[in-house]
Amino acid sequence: MNHKLEFLTNYLTIEENDSHNKIASIDHNFASQKDHTGTYLSIDNLYKAIFNRKSVRNYHKFTKNETIILLDIIQNILLTINNFTKNNLPSLRFDVFINDDNSIFSGIAGNIGKIKNAPVAIGIISKDNLEDNLKKNRDNQAYESKNADLRFLYAGYLGELLVLYLCSSGYATCWVSGLFNRKSNKFNILKENKEKLICVIAAGKKATFSPLDIKLIYGVVGKRRKSDRLVFSENLLKNFSDSKFKEALKAFKLSPSAVNRQPWYLDFHDNKLFLLPITSLTKNIINKPDNPGYYLDSKDKKNKKLFVPEYIQLDCGIAMLHLEIALKTLYPENRNKWQWQIKDGTCIPFIQF
Repeated sequence: MNHKLEFLTNYLTIEENDSHNKIASIDHNFASQKDHTGTYLSIDNLYKAIFNRKSVRNYHKFTKNETIILLDIIQNILLTINNFTKNNLPSLRFDVFINDDNSIFSGIAGNIGKIKNAPVAIGIISKDNLEDNLKKNRDNQAYESKNADLRFLYAGYLGELLVLYLCSSGYATCWVSGLFNRKSNKFNILKENKEKLICVIAAGKKATFSPLDIKLIYGVVGKRRKSDRLVFSENLLKNFSDSKFKEALKAFKLSPSAVNRQPWYLDFHDNKLFLLPITSLTKNIINKPDNPGYYLDSKDKKNKKLFVPEYIQLDCGIAMLHLEIALKTLYPENRNKWQWQIKDGTCIPFIQF
């Protein structure tokens, strides 16, 4: 059995007669989304947002009214995302927190730079005991929650969808999975509900960088790899040598990840495009051209399925969204056909061609 990630195919479109400007739930055309300006946000606009998006850490101070407008825009898309996770991944949900006391980002974003004046933070939240579920995953046991082992892929995929949506609406964002202030009073409700933050996304309007900010940010962040280094499989390049696919790789390359490590590779085997998570255990078994598809049954020394750390799954979920949006935009004739699937018992997503 394969799990199908059908969010883009089924969920993000709006009917023109929807007076509340809410995202419609089922439509296979992915035609458009009516945003707060009255314009139509299509999948093609999300594709453009991939190339415009930048991680921003210095934000303009918002007035109360500006914060209310932003909250309304975020809640508009969170309604659909949470309805989707409720039906497909009940252990995951998204929420938005107002950072009016600057307590959420009182630390630093990983080792990269301070988050300053972000008016809101979108929390990606695990709805059951994260540590227990991770232990079960490492022990190769089944989760109690439906599809819970996919939560981090979904967290990255749906979180980046929200990021691109906000970018298309004129807002700036930054993924923060490191040292934000998890003890902020803003998150007290999560403790009461025995929930845990996976990570947060800062959002607001970009402010001007100071010279120190630029030095902190760009002096630490690693450079992204070149497009040809993202693809290890010669078989992939042989099957996708056209200019459209090269453009899709550019969008794939722009997928954000922690310190730009970009822990993934693409391969093509059995008429499927695979996105392979790269870990300390898998990096030594990736390039085996004489045995295509070997990674689907790879196991560690204890004969267990190779474990993919949650933070790498999160990064891979983001990359999955970038590539899917690019393919659906550049190959519109296959827009409703190409979608990510995940074989049960693995953490290796693929698109059937």
